[in-house]
Amino acid sequence: LFQKPVYPVDRFFRQRFCLHTTPHIRGAAGTPAAGAKGALPAGSLIAGKSSLTPRIHEKLRVLKTKYDGLNERLSGNVCDLGRDELAKLSKDLSDTGLIVVPYKRLLQLYDELVELQQMVDSGDQIYREMALEEKQEALDNIANCERDIISGLLPKDSAEKAGAILEIRAGTGGDEASLFSGDLLR
Repeated sequence: LFQKPVYPVDRFFRQRFCLHTTPHIRGAAGTPAAGAKGALPAGSLIAGKSSLTPRIHEKLRVLKTKYDGLNERLSGNVCDLGRDELAKLSKDLSDTGLIVVPYKRLLQLYDELVELQQMVDSGDQIYREMALEEKQEALDNIANCERDIISGLLPKDSAEKAGAILEIRAGTGGDEASLFSGDLLR
């Protein structure tokens, strides 16, 4: 009787990946057929197990657009850019690339997984066995990509890139403390 409201991001996410997490949404209008490009079969191993939420996917699409824009800007005429602006754009491209490159790979893996599922569903036994092995590899790669994306999305601490001075000195304990601090230094 009660259905969860369908937001545009949720709808896109379900249309793209067929990742239904609640049974009352299954078969909702607008979801693609199992064999559609970019759609995972509803009974696949990845369905409902993705650690990326629709909101994260929306943020990743925005970052991908930003990355493509930065890449296009830096691949054009950079003579017009000042030194500081060029350094800033290059740093932004590098930081965004740490997230976008695994995201692009993730999208490729989703499409590959759909193709592998179709091979598994086919009648040929040889292709089925090979596809099952490759499917497990693809699932492992998807988990790795998701982990890379999530770690890239975590906020950076400004102290991470700063240097540190570590002082090692002998405390109370006489010669043994001096020997221990010497060992720590080495």
